[in-house]
Amino acid sequence: MFPNQPQPPQPSTPPQPQPGSGLPPVLNHSGPVIAIDPNPPRLVPSADSTPVQPLSTPVTNPTPAVSDLNVDYLNQIAPQQQKTVNRFAVFGLIGGVLVTLAVLLMVMANSGPPDISSQTKSLQQRIATLQSVVDAQQPHLQNNDLSVANSTLSSALTTMATDLSSLMKAKGVKTGDKAAASAATEKKYAATLQKKLDDSYQRGTLDRTYAPQMTYELTVLRTKIKLLKSTSGGSKTVTEFCDASLANVDGILRAYEASVAPTK
Repeated sequence: MFPNQPQPPQPSTPPQPQPGSGLPPVLNHSGPVIAIDPNPPRLVPSADSTPVQPLSTPVTNPTPAVSDLNVDYLNQIAPQQQKTVNRFAVFGLIGGVLVTLAVLLMVMANSGPPDISSQTKSLQQRIATLQSVVDAQQPHLQNNDLSVANSTLSSALTTMATDLSSLMKAKGVKTGDKAAASAATEKKYAATLQKKLDDSYQRGTLDRTYAPQMTYELTVLRTKIKLLKSTSGGSKTVTEFCDASLANVDGILRAYEASVAPTK
């Protein structure tokens, strides 16, 4: 090796502690040597330092007094006072119900089934309605069979009206009561029927619509006659009138049916 050439640095060996010095051995590292004191000095608080305050005892909320509780809650859990029932009110309610039932029973008993007086008046009004309609539409019918059937119906209605008037007189039923509510209703019905047939005539469809309409009207009339017979109580004069009237109505219904039947 050349004497003037720089030599590489040699690793430093830490000084070994002398025996009896009381210092612990030092760890070997590449940095500077740091001695570790086995008995470090203790910190002593100075007079100017603020003393550490001990932790305060946690404050608990005081238990509310009974007077602070919810009054509504106490009222809810308190036993409810039983209400006394007024006996007079109960008896009055029962009495009112009994009186109402008694009145209803009296009304039902007085109404009863239709009597012969109301039935004959209703039938008489319907016969008069059909009589006026038939006579008014007779000149407007063009079909010969339909015209004959309608003329026959007019004669039958006249006979029925005469016989019914005699029957009502014999039974003591007053006739011609134009002030009755049923008379006003029948008058309105007659006006509606007449207008319907007049409109058909104006449109030129009377012959086609007249027979079905009168078939319906005669079916209703037939029902009224049968109802009169069922409420007559077996009266001979009423039964004879109803049987003769039903026979006439059935004959006219067949005539109307034949007038509209297609020819073969």
